Amino acid sequence: MLADGQTVDVNREPRQDERYGDAWFAINDGFRRTRRMLQDKVARTRGEVKNHLHAPIATVLLLRPQQGYGFLQTADGREVYFHENSVLDGGFSRLTPGIPVTFMEEKGSNGPQASMVRIIDDTGTPAKPSR
Repeated sequence: MLADGQTVDVNREPRQDERYGDAWFAINDGFRRTRRMLQDKVARTRGEVKNHLHAPIATVLLLRPQQGYGFLQTADGREVYFHENSVLDGGFSRLTPGIPVTFMEEKGSNGPQASMVRIIDDTGTPAKPSR
């Protein structure tokens, strides 16, 4: 149990691997997995790992198709740059100002930039790739 009352449970079915027949290997592997789980939990607690349950939603604010980039406007009013290669499923040509998208935000050399930009369809879910 951790100081904040959270627990870390290591419960793993061994793979079909003869190394797990050796008790020392199995014990060391269990401790190695536990250490990694604790490191991950500490990183999340410190805010070093982003926890996105859902990708943020933005709208296309500005497009520069000849130059291959544009800007999104986030729900909190920020502008985030994106490149045409960041739009999934070849969707850059289908973008128009005002269209809703999901995206992942990263730190770019000149400020925030979007990656994994995906158009949201009329039902509010990311659109399936067109074939």
